Amino acid sequence: MLENERQISQATSSLMAEERLVDEVEAALDDANLSKLIGALDVLRSDTQLLVISHQRRTMEDADVLYGVSMQADGVSRVVSQKLDRETGKVVNA
Repeated sequence: MLENERQISQATSSLMAEERLVDEVEAALDDANLSKLIGALDVLRSDTQLLVISHQRRTMEDADVLYGVSMQADGVSRVVSQKLDRETGKVVNA
């Protein structure tokens, strides 16, 4: 089994076991395997609340809500959130 397929298998197995936190599991995936992972997350989202930590643009575009942390000055952080339209992937509230 290819390394990327093994990572997808591990990620989906972990999610199916009711784990809800996924931390950058797609970081090393190529485009084809990233599509498979996003498809698996889409199947799971219908009855599972998922928290996915990612820097991957395609993964974030598939989200309902994005949360991030912005550092405005040394030692001063701010949490920001954006709701996304599922159809377009665009920000609903700015």
